[in-house]
Amino acid sequence: MINSQDPKEQSDLSSLLAKIAANQELVATLRGQVEEFRCRPPKPVAPLRQPPARQQLPASQSTRRPEIRDRRLLEVLARQEQDPSLAGYPGLAIKMAARLRMHEFGLAPPSEQELRRPGALWRLFRKHLHEARQPGGAGLDPVLRAWLRVLRAWLRALSSVAIESLRSRPLIPPEFDEVTYLLLHPDVAETVAAGGLPSGYEHWVRYGQHEGRLAHFRKLQQNRSTVASVRPHPNVPADFDEDAYLFFNPDVATAVDNRLVASGYSHWSRFGRREGRGGGPWEPLPDRSRFLSLMESRPYGVNLYGFLSTASGLGSAVRGCAQALESARIPVHRIDIPGWQERDAQRSLPEFSPYRINLIQQNADMLPRFAQAYGTDLLSGCYNIGYWLWELPSARSDWHHLYRYVDEIWVASEFCRHAFQSLTRLPVTRVPLVVDGLEAKAVYPREHFQLPRDVFVFAYIFDVSSYMERKNPLCLIDAFKREFGDSRDVLLYLKFFNTGYDEANVRALQEAIAGAPNIRTFSGLMDENEIVSLQNAIDCFVSPHRSEGFGYNLAESMYFGKPVIATRYSSNLDFMRDDNSYLIDCALVPIPQSVGPYLKGSVWADPSTEHLSHLMRTVFEDASGRQERARRAAGEIRAHYSAAAVERIIARRFEELGLKERRIPPTILRSHGASSQPPLFHPSTPAILAEEARGWTWKPVISVVTPVYDVAGTYLRSCIESVRAQYYPFWELCLCDDGSTNPETLEVLESYRGLDPRIKIVRLDRNQGIAAASNRAAEISTGEYLAMLDHDDEVTPDALFEIARAIHANPQIDFLYTDEDKLDENGEIVDHYCKPDWSPEHLLSVNYVLHMLVVRKDLFYAAGQFCSEFSGAQDYDLVLRLATRSQCIHHVPKILYHWRKIPGSAADVVDAKPAALDAGRRALEEHVRRNRIDAHVEPGLLPGLFRVRYRIRGNPLASLCILAGDRTAVVGGRGTINLLENFVKSIVQKTDYPNYEIVVVADGSLSEATERALDGIAYRTARFARAGGSFNFAKKANFAFQQARGRHIVLLNDDLEVISEEWLSAMLELLQQDSVGVVGARLLFPEERIQHVGIVLGVNEGAAHVYHGFPAALVGYNAFTHVIRNYSAVTAACMATRKDVIEATGGFDEQFAVDYNDVDFCLSAIRHGYGVVYTPHAELYHFEGTSLARRNQDPGEVASFRNRWGDYVDCDPFYNPNLTRNRLDFSIDAELAEWPDGGRLSGLAKRASM
Repeated sequence: MINSQDPKEQSDLSSLLAKIAANQELVATLRGQVEEFRCRPPKPVAPLRQPPARQQLPASQSTRRPEIRDRRLLEVLARQEQDPSLAGYPGLAIKMAARLRMHEFGLAPPSEQELRRPGALWRLFRKHLHEARQPGGAGLDPVLRAWLRVLRAWLRALSSVAIESLRSRPLIPPEFDEVTYLLLHPDVAETVAAGGLPSGYEHWVRYGQHEGRLAHFRKLQQNRSTVASVRPHPNVPADFDEDAYLFFNPDVATAVDNRLVASGYSHWSRFGRREGRGGGPWEPLPDRSRFLSLMESRPYGVNLYGFLSTASGLGSAVRGCAQALESARIPVHRIDIPGWQERDAQRSLPEFSPYRINLIQQNADMLPRFAQAYGTDLLSGCYNIGYWLWELPSARSDWHHLYRYVDEIWVASEFCRHAFQSLTRLPVTRVPLVVDGLEAKAVYPREHFQLPRDVFVFAYIFDVSSYMERKNPLCLIDAFKREFGDSRDVLLYLKFFNTGYDEANVRALQEAIAGAPNIRTFSGLMDENEIVSLQNAIDCFVSPHRSEGFGYNLAESMYFGKPVIATRYSSNLDFMRDDNSYLIDCALVPIPQSVGPYLKGSVWADPSTEHLSHLMRTVFEDASGRQERARRAAGEIRAHYSAAAVERIIARRFEELGLKERRIPPTILRSHGASSQPPLFHPSTPAILAEEARGWTWKPVISVVTPVYDVAGTYLRSCIESVRAQYYPFWELCLCDDGSTNPETLEVLESYRGLDPRIKIVRLDRNQGIAAASNRAAEISTGEYLAMLDHDDEVTPDALFEIARAIHANPQIDFLYTDEDKLDENGEIVDHYCKPDWSPEHLLSVNYVLHMLVVRKDLFYAAGQFCSEFSGAQDYDLVLRLATRSQCIHHVPKILYHWRKIPGSAADVVDAKPAALDAGRRALEEHVRRNRIDAHVEPGLLPGLFRVRYRIRGNPLASLCILAGDRTAVVGGRGTINLLENFVKSIVQKTDYPNYEIVVVADGSLSEATERALDGIAYRTARFARAGGSFNFAKKANFAFQQARGRHIVLLNDDLEVISEEWLSAMLELLQQDSVGVVGARLLFPEERIQHVGIVLGVNEGAAHVYHGFPAALVGYNAFTHVIRNYSAVTAACMATRKDVIEATGGFDEQFAVDYNDVDFCLSAIRHGYGVVYTPHAELYHFEGTSLARRNQDPGEVASFRNRWGDYVDCDPFYNPNLTRNRLDFSIDAELAEWPDGGRLSGLAKRASM
């Protein structure tokens, strides 16, 4: 027991013990509240400057006996001995010891070994008390005070961190025990308290897991009423992730669907495990650090494994590497590996004393066979380098587990380096292949190949086993025949081998050249000297490849000073430029069907046949130009790809690693990323959704494309975690860093590299803009669809599931978009945006599509990807281009996307980025030009809005048909007016379009007073006779249509008055568009309130004028009152249409005498393929109610309308099912808002809870 007689000491001790008790109580409370903070975040409150426990301490606690409080203090210290998890990590003791300033008290500091033992803190405390009591010791009080200071600081930091961390709502996975992590690591707690890190979880992701720090992960208990754990597949062991195995092995998934194999597990146990397939359980490999001493005991040198005696590209690569190592005087053991196609080959290693470096020149997919044949023991005690070649912009995700065989990867090009680095934290180093000393092999002259001297020879050499689809020789044949025909001045020589690998494509090649006198092929075998001699004998080498892992034949031809034509894509760009070669223009395309290791959905190039023809003609005719480029080409290869050049790169890399030193730095042994296959389905996925997705015959893979640039780390982590938390597991996240300089951004990206095979990360060497970064992220994708996600935004957990569900229901979808809302600075949901279905005229006024945009990948590339010219509005430009190419555009009416609203962002203020608005205008202008639309782009009525102003074709007659009653009315502020006179005069005085006729459709003769008032105005009268004396607006409208002489007809009430001079031209220019059948105007009450800005269905149990009675200046929901947009209907009080539309629809249905006749006509026009458009640029006053006194609706008309158009009433495509049915202001539906997350899950939350 600690017993001090000093009153001040006792007071301090009592105070500290009270704080300890309160903080312990706080910690227990926080543990219980963690889930509440996560599930339903509290409203933001001002941060507390003092731990709340100081105010909440019960008074009775301060009067407890000192002996009890002493015991409580000791319990805090003894906890390390009682808690096995805390005892296992002595970081707390180390931190405490550093704070004690032991030298001031003459206390002996504990040794490193002592601190590493369990219970170190408790022993240290007892040791210090013992030493303090000894003669000459520092005394009990100062030592005790030092320990009290330490505990006080620790608890203060812990309470501050716990409270403020949870209040700031950092993104912490629910399974991560944040409080325990801070208790275990007080240095982390203090860093978080000081603002250096947002949370302990952030520390664990960045540093702690790599440092080996302990962290606790809970097994979450799901609420069974809403979420059930994903059930395992029947007849599959619970620890085998069937879904992951089938996802990463689509060929196996197809076999299971076709019942060729019982399950993925059955395939894995019989074949996949032996083949080293990804997606299954990983064979645990020993911790690499345990072999460091063995590695140091071995001499410096390289054990080189590879196809040293095989005549192939990989064989040439390993022989060149051996040449470079020997040139560098690095000791080498050459271990020849027979080709894997040699099934009967003897596979045993020679006896040798291994060097400390293994250099294994086996491609990634060969490693399982290598390990199976030779064992993994040879990896122990060596620094293992894999030399991998690959031809696509991203490594295959199912190879993720293969990285753990190596400590480092070497590649031949920057293209390959980015491909492999996208999936791992391991270093990926470019070490080019050796192209040197070829003169000694070029022993055969041109005549050996029967190539005439007086003919210019183009040649292509390729291996059929490297896949004809990738080598693409048919493109060359087509270009050659197109450019040279049967010319005898040129010859195309095609050398290929291994024809047995693809006899069908070889036959297609032979058919393509049949009858061509100037195309020759050779499919027999040639030795290495013959191949090199052929490269030296030809006049120009051509390679229209779709992608290359290096391009040996290209480099070797350049070595000999030959002009080379090749695709402007992939690894060959390391050594080919416009000044030393001829690069074929190309477009990127997704692979339509899997070819060998190149999976469907991956991206490669499609070289332009036309440009290839042009380049071949240029090379043939421009002798001096081709010689100059060939001279530069030879200089490039000889300078940078010689054995000496590669030798220097290898030697420098070994020096950087410290592999020549006696003591090897342990930091070179890094973690690849994940230590096991992450579960495919997220733990929070509702079982009902998992079962639904499993049951789909087609599970579309959605690639989330995210460009990243200098974003706050917390926002980026939230963004990434929102993807990882998706209920739909068949996704990949493709991130491209656009040359960020913010260390926080880079640290977050690196923390996710290698963590999940579905997450790929690439980096641009310099900032190139959001369009270029998005395109680069799309390039590494493999999914059928691309989903665009900004780096600081988030998606709801069901986002990809709802998108995939829509695509699965309709595989013809070209692109789709979802509803969205915004996140403010405090993470609160604000500003919902529930969008209409596809609205082409709306799109020409503003990019209403916004987020989340999902597009079929082949359409994305066919449309030309994102365009850097329009960065800032690149998404608007893309949607405009997609719209003209798409047959099926879909809208998911659910809020699935959270757009972060931070100061200075477009989400906060529409004109916050003027450059983006300008880019949007230019994108729209380009759309108009590209599609040859006779129009120009003007600013809209508000910032951020546009107007496509169509030129009116010709000078068509517009028939203004006024349905008149020839009456007067009292109008506020004006007294009694003659409605028809007032309207007609306003037309004459204010209408800027000249070619119109006025047709007054009256129930009888006009009064003399009206005729006198209209004297001098050109108009004509048509008398409409009411049948039986009852009013039938539809019949009168049809009669009016018959009186019109013009093709373009405007139906008008007589109680209107023109406001805008362009009202008629604004309606006419839209009506002249073939896709538009009906145009409506903006109508205001004379007291400057809205009468009509469009009609929506399903509101107020029928059809309703939105914003009816609201102030005229109201901008409204997303500026709908001020923008040209599509509606299901507009009012016939001012409605423009055409005679062909009237003929197609049959005009107004006369059974709707009073109500719904205009809505019925509009819906009929839509059903016949015409659009209904509202324009705010046609503005008139409407003295509503003076034309006809309103009465109750006819129940028969209501029933007939509902029976005919019930589907539109239930779901108006230009409204939104999440919006209210009881108001006119586009507010959210109150019932949906009651569901969790404010209705963001829409029907999903309801279904999951049933």
